[in-house]
Amino acid sequence: MSTTEKIEILDLVYVLDDVLTTGTHFKAIKNKILEINPDIRIIGLFFYKPEGPLDYYKYLRENNKNG
Repeated sequence: MSTTEKIEILDLVYVLDDVLTTGTHFKAIKNKILEINPDIRIIGLFFYKPEGPLDYYKYLRENNKNG
């Protein structure tokens, strides 16, 4: 069975990428998959590792949208 045939029978695909900046890589692979199977659901998972230590609670306090 070819890759194209395998994609045609799927209904959900997860696309993993290392970081989302402009999203061009994700958009490109998403569009290619949708060419083969326009009914497929595609979910993007993007991973990012900060260069230094991350103070999660400080980030939440500084970026709190509720005031």
